[in-house]
Amino acid sequence: MCGHYECGGVKAAMGNQHIGLIDNWIRHLKDVYRLHHEELDAIEDEDKRFKRFVEINVIEQVWDLAKTSIVQNAWKNKQDLWIHGWVYAACDGH
Repeated sequence: MCGHYECGGVKAAMGNQHIGLIDNWIRHLKDVYRLHHEELDAIEDEDKRFKRFVEINVIEQVWDLAKTSIVQNAWKNKQDLWIHGWVYAACDGH
C-alpha cells in the first residue's frame, strides 16, 4: 500500500463539508478519521495532523488488505507473502 502526504482525498476527509460524488470515494477515509480522531484531534498543527492522517490511513489499508481471504489463505498455505505500507512526499520523493 502506498500513500502520499499531499493526498487531496485525505484532506477532503478531514473536513465536514459534502463534496458530492467524491464523498463515496472518501467514506473509508472518514471512517479512519473517526477511529483515530482522538489522536488526530490532539495534533494542533494542521499540517502535522494532515500528515499523520495520511500515515494512519496507510496503516489501516495494510490491515484491511491483510484481512482479505486471498491474503489469509496465502498465509494459511505458508506462501511467502509480505505486505508493506509506504508513505511518500510527492514534492521531493521522500
